[in-house]
Amino acid sequence: MLTVTQAIFSGRADPTGEITDPKDIEKVLAEVARNRDAITTSIEKRRPDRTMLMVTTGDIDRTHGLPGEFYVDDGHALDDGASRRLASYILDTVELEVPTSQKNVAARDVVSYSTADIALRDDTGPYPRSSPVGQGRGTVQYGRYNPAWWNEYIKGNNCYAYACNVRTHGQGQLAWPHPGFCTTQKIPTSDAEFLAGLDSDGVIKISDTMEPVHGTVDDPAWLVGLCSGIPYNANGKWDYHFYRKVWSEDDQQYYWAGKPNAYPVEFIRDVDHAVEEDAKKHGYKWQGYGVIHDITVCAESVT
Repeated sequence: MLTVTQAIFSGRADPTGEITDPKDIEKVLAEVARNRDAITTSIEKRRPDRTMLMVTTGDIDRTHGLPGEFYVDDGHALDDGASRRLASYILDTVELEVPTSQKNVAARDVVSYSTADIALRDDTGPYPRSSPVGQGRGTVQYGRYNPAWWNEYIKGNNCYAYACNVRTHGQGQLAWPHPGFCTTQKIPTSDAEFLAGLDSDGVIKISDTMEPVHGTVDDPAWLVGLCSGIPYNANGKWDYHFYRKVWSEDDQQYYWAGKPNAYPVEFIRDVDHAVEEDAKKHGYKWQGYGVIHDITVCAESVT
């Protein structure tokens, strides 16, 4: 069996399909073997003009000498044109669906993660950098930018995990946390479900009338950016995305950083509403800023 995943989202689980017919499997693997310069074997930085395919060969007898997992049309292959053509060939062979769960709802197990758990953070503190928000009704802290912490488990965490600063036990995309999952055991599929999920998880949207929340040097509250909608290259499907404001020791400046699904952590510099423009550039609707402080988020328990 070949498993094919199309990396189009930042928060939701990506469309996935399986090729099970032995003849189709052999055709795809033979085509890949003829076009080795069209694939890459490590996940590189996201290209906004590309839609990467991740192909996992599982326990198939690799008579063609191919790796157990490879990537197509990510913009980093030696032969970029061949990579695009190979992606089209594979997509013509497989039917992709957006997963919602691995089990039936009644049988689903849920695992929870607390943002107060220091062991899950990319920066264990203390957090001396802070600022007021919401006309003084909130105080947020800024951890250090540490992408290597996340890239060690690059496929195990999405943008919500990064925003909450909880690196999960990561068993792939079905185990990513999502807004509202603790309550609904469902991945949000619309702006309304996304915003309701934020509310049920305890993410506080910043406003002049926001509920007071004050992080401290030892008990931090994170400043996050929120967006949702239909991103470009997503084939008209809805998604969500988060950013978290962090401090770069290397550049001595603030970043807005995010982790779009299985891709590496990426950042933009904190200047003149750049984070809002970045969200819009990718096709999302800007939903404002929020504060994450001592909340619990949930994911499906995948074994």
